[in-house]
Amino acid sequence: MLKVLLVNDSKFETMVITDILKTLRYEVKVSNESDVFDDIKYLHPDFVIINYIMKSLRGDQLIARIKLQNPYVKCILSSSNPIQLEDFKMNKVDSVFQTPVNKDTLKRILIQEEEGFKKENRIMLMCPHCNKELDALNLEYNFCPFCGNKFRA
Repeated sequence: MLKVLLVNDSKFETMVITDILKTLRYEVKVSNESDVFDDIKYLHPDFVIINYIMKSLRGDQLIARIKLQNPYVKCILSSSNPIQLEDFKMNKVDSVFQTPVNKDTLKRILIQEEEGFKKENRIMLMCPHCNKELDALNLEYNFCPFCGNKFRA
């Protein structure tokens, strides 16, 4: 089961997006802007969905910081206002969507990002957890042979 870390200061949006993700069979953990780095460290999410406007900083700024430490996690920016991915590429945002979001739209975005992740993984030669170099001839690892952490499905 793929894991999603959801960072959104709107309780209603969090509840709606969590329900949608669970019906799509994702494991969901809700976080906040101050705990997100600890939660990423322990959960190893496949996706982080972050609201654009929050109390102390913007979601795209938080994604830029996340990507510095965790370049392999897919980061998706959500907003109640219309936003375009091109406006946030400099902060390493992988995808965007406008809330309220429906199940079909969120499913399409996540599947698109999963496919992109699978393509990226085919050429990945280092463990995203411990940064040890992996055998380039055997990319069918389920677990890192050095640190034991599980790779994303």
